[in-house]
Amino acid sequence: MLDKQSLQLKEKTINEIKERISKIREDLGLNNVDFDIVDVEIEDKILTIYTKNRTDKSIIIGPGGWVVGKLREEMKDRFKIIKVEDYMDRVLFEERIKAIKLLFDDKVIHDICNYFLYGKIPKKKRDVVCLVHCQYDLYALDILSNIFNVKAISYDFPALVPQKTKKKILDFLNKRYIEHKFLKLSLTKDDIKNLINSFPCGFLKDKIIEDLEGYVFTSCLDTAVFKYRRGIIINFFELFPIKIKKDETYLNYCPLCIQSCKIDKNKEKLIKKIVKEVYRGFKEPTDASEEILSIIKWCGDRVILFFEYALASGFEDKGILKEGKMMFDTLLNQFLEVDNVTTLIYKDFVDDYKNFKNLKIVEIENENEIEEKLNSILKNKKIDYALVIAPEDEGILYNLTKIIEKYPVKNLGCSSEAIKIAGNKYLTYLSIKDVVKTPKTFPPKKYIVKRIDSCGGKFNLFDENFLIQEFVDGENLSVSLIVGKKIYPLSLNRQYIDERGFVGGEVDIEHKLKDKIFKEVIKVIKCINGLNGYVGVDVIVNDEIYIIEINPRITTTIYGLKTEPSLAKLLIKNANNEELKFKVEGMRFTIDK
Repeated sequence: MLDKQSLQLKEKTINEIKERISKIREDLGLNNVDFDIVDVEIEDKILTIYTKNRTDKSIIIGPGGWVVGKLREEMKDRFKIIKVEDYMDRVLFEERIKAIKLLFDDKVIHDICNYFLYGKIPKKKRDVVCLVHCQYDLYALDILSNIFNVKAISYDFPALVPQKTKKKILDFLNKRYIEHKFLKLSLTKDDIKNLINSFPCGFLKDKIIEDLEGYVFTSCLDTAVFKYRRGIIINFFELFPIKIKKDETYLNYCPLCIQSCKIDKNKEKLIKKIVKEVYRGFKEPTDASEEILSIIKWCGDRVILFFEYALASGFEDKGILKEGKMMFDTLLNQFLEVDNVTTLIYKDFVDDYKNFKNLKIVEIENENEIEEKLNSILKNKKIDYALVIAPEDEGILYNLTKIIEKYPVKNLGCSSEAIKIAGNKYLTYLSIKDVVKTPKTFPPKKYIVKRIDSCGGKFNLFDENFLIQEFVDGENLSVSLIVGKKIYPLSLNRQYIDERGFVGGEVDIEHKLKDKIFKEVIKVIKCINGLNGYVGVDVIVNDEIYIIEINPRITTTIYGLKTEPSLAKLLIKNANNEELKFKVEGMRFTIDK
């Protein structure tokens, strides 16, 4: 109980604060309203003001925090921090702590309860472990280090603890002389992809069970308390909903969580979690609003690395260059509707794109720079998704995709392994010949072709770079698909082919065999692992359906393909393992070669 002098000092402080608040509100042109301050606490130059209710709390804080901000400025010589709390929140918190103490017959949990209720610190501190990776971990450790002998542990993996976060952790712990250790964590690309898709909070539980024993505190647990044979895992702020203290020395969310929130379902999950924390008294509404806005900013600030090889290399064949530009322009405009884009463009074509908003252009001087520039961008820039349109010839698409796969970005296209097979017409033939009808194809080796009745030793010689294949007459058609965890046929298309090659098409046609064609195409897609994103399959139809080629890349057909949502949005959703729902509208187009 406070003595008379302390009570008088507290009353004097309350009256001073009320006078200052009233004057600040008047200076800011705010309404003159009555409010109560029921208590104040002063500890280590931290002033906590307790109000009668949330309305009074809002009056003291003011719109946008301006009133309490002015108060902090006026009293900064006496107080480093000024907090405003609803007294009922304090009472409710104490009641919750008492309930937790009754609910858990556990010495460590009781030590924490006694600290919050009575400020009591055990004479002999117990040993506990605190994992440090994510947003509130250092704050929890800050509190726990008052009650226990804390050993801090972090799992050392860049997608969980990047170098910048690692430095922040070590600076924080070294200043407090807290023992710390990094443990190795091995995650494959598939592991990371699955964690991002499924929302990563809680994924460390199995690793903790495997590696650690005793009392382990972590925010990476999807429940308050989890007991296992060798110990107990406690999510500190899930069990003890104390008001979070903002401090620049604390951490942000881990990169896995940030990447995960680029997926709508996970973003919604995290925002709901933050709203729940406000209702539990864990966060101030203003702080929660700022946090939600930052999450929306993460999700809206995505960067796609997207380029087309002919346009980036200054390809001399004008026909190929024209097709490349048609594909690039179609998808570029769609990507720019939703995200920022970084692209590689040959120097002679830069002026055509320099006025595009949210487009960063990396200028290419000559074709040999492309792989080097691609590596540099992926290594040094924040890139979320990558898509390259390139020919399979001479391993170009394969090599560029291999570069993309070295970095932690989501490839919107096919894997390099799928490209190795689908980009090779003979390997494709071997993969599908026993599943669907396809023209008979001979192994690549030297062949001669001569007239059946020729004389004089006349013939044409073809080496291993050419393929001899049975000719099949019929309708030249193609199927456009999006391939991911499911296979989504988008459209059946007619192809216009003459002696110049592919000169146009008609997209999303009707055909009596359409459903059967789709079924045959889906069969071949399943024959090659790693096909992903947009895939085009060429077919010839007569009395039978023949699969001719699989194109593991964007094809010129997209120029006449209109989808709702756009193809760009569908590719991003597909990369995030989301279900796809879409409408398709096609048109006829020609290529002037």
